[in-house]
Amino acid sequence: MSGRLGTALGASVLISSPVLWMLQQGTMTVEVALERWAVCLAVCWLAITVIGSFAFPEPVRQPVAAETEEPEGIPVDAP
Repeated sequence: MSGRLGTALGASVLISSPVLWMLQQGTMTVEVALERWAVCLAVCWLAITVIGSFAFPEPVRQPVAAETEEPEGIPVDAP
């Protein structure tokens, strides 16, 4: 998750650049700009996580046989 969070931060800044421009010009308040950036961040993080899970799936682990089981032996008849 941490590797994808940095990518999501960068993508959200790029996507919300019109908001940053409007904030710099003074046509938008700081509160509204932060809300819009937070929405962009959430959408970017979700999209990158979903696309990353489809593009780079985790390898399937094969179950390992337990070594604690006793091997079956030939029964010995006691006299």
